[in-house]
Amino acid sequence: REDSNDHGDRPVPGYDGLHEWIGMIPYNDLPRVYNPPSGFIVSANNELVDASYPYFIAQDWDPGYRATRIIQLLKADAAKGGVTMDEMSAIQTDTKILRADLVIPSLSGIKATTGDGRAILSAIQGWDQTCTVVSLGCAAYMAFEEQLERGIFDDDLGSLAREYVGSTESWQAVIALLAKPDDPFWDNIGTPNKKETEADILSAALDSAGAALHSSLGADRTTWTWGRLHTGTFREVTLGESGIGPLEWYFDKGPYPLAGAAGAVDATYYQFSVGYADPYDSTVTAATDLRSLFEMTNMPSYRLDIDMGNLDGARIIITTGQSGNPTDPHYGDLIDDWRLGRQVPLPFSSAAQLSATVTTLTLTP
Repeated sequence: REDSNDHGDRPVPGYDGLHEWIGMIPYNDLPRVYNPPSGFIVSANNELVDASYPYFIAQDWDPGYRATRIIQLLKADAAKGGVTMDEMSAIQTDTKILRADLVIPSLSGIKATTGDGRAILSAIQGWDQTCTVVSLGCAAYMAFEEQLERGIFDDDLGSLAREYVGSTESWQAVIALLAKPDDPFWDNIGTPNKKETEADILSAALDSAGAALHSSLGADRTTWTWGRLHTGTFREVTLGESGIGPLEWYFDKGPYPLAGAAGAVDATYYQFSVGYADPYDSTVTAATDLRSLFEMTNMPSYRLDIDMGNLDGARIIITTGQSGNPTDPHYGDLIDDWRLGRQVPLPFSSAAQLSATVTTLTLTP
C-alpha cells in the first residue's frame, strides 16, 4: 500500500483525513527479482529499491552490512562448487561486524592514556571482527563504539541522545564524521574553554571504554569477553516478569552468554538507551554496568534451512522449546541448540515424521 507524505514516522491526527493511505502500488510495480544472474536472492532488512523507485514502501532500512556479508559468504561458497545446508547454517550464525572496517583505521596513531584504555586499543587492533562469546576484541570494540558515540553526540543532542546512540543511523554518522576531522561535532560544547579534536574524542573513548569494562567485568582483562558482556535471558511474559524472585527463577531461563551482535548476520540486539536516565520518568535511572547495556533485547527467533530437493532433510531451531509449561522437559530444551548454532530435523513427509517421532501427545475431548 502507498502511504501519504507522512510515511508513518510520527503520530498524526486521525480525524482530519489528511494522513490516510492514498492507494495501492500497482502489482507490476512491486519490487521483484526473478532468476537473477547471481543465482541467489538476499534480503536482510537492507534497502530493496533505489532513489529512482517512484513509490514509498519504507524508510527505516538496515545500512546493508548484513546483506553484504551474506553475499560475500554465498559467493565464497558457490565458488567452491555450490552451497550446502551446513554452509547455509553457518551463514545464518556468522558474527562478523563489517562496519568495523570503516572505523578501526581511524585509531591509527591514536594513544590511550590509561592501562585499561591501551588494553582496549590492543584488543581492537588484534581483532578478527567476529563476535564469538570468547572474543576479547568484540567486547573491546563494542564498548569503545558505545563510548565514542556518546562522546560525539551526548553534548549536542542532550536528552535526544538516549534515542539516537546505538542506532544504525548513529553508526553511519560516526563513519561519516571520521572522514571530517574538522567537523564541529567533535568539539564538546560542555567545555567552552577547550576545543576537542577527533583525536581527543577517540582517545577518550578508548579510556572510558576500558574504565567501563574494568568496572563491569573486573580488573582481569583476560576475562573481558563478549559472552560475559552480551547475555540473554528468556523471560516468560506473565509470572516471569512479576518482579518476584522465586517465580522469575522458576519461569525464566538464563542468562546465557551469546554470540552475534547488532549489525552481524547473527543479529542479537540490545538497547543503549538503558545507559541514560529517562527524561520523562524519574524512576528510570541510567545503568552504569555495561552488561545491562549489552543484554539481548531482540534476536532471530528461529532459523530454518530447506533443500527443496530433499524436504525431509530440512532443519529448524527456535529459541526456547515447544512447551509453555515450565515442568515440561521441552520448555527450554532448545536454548543451547539455538545459541550454539545447532538445529533439529524438520521432516515433511508422513513416513519421515513417523520415523522421527519419539512421543505422541493425544488431546481427547
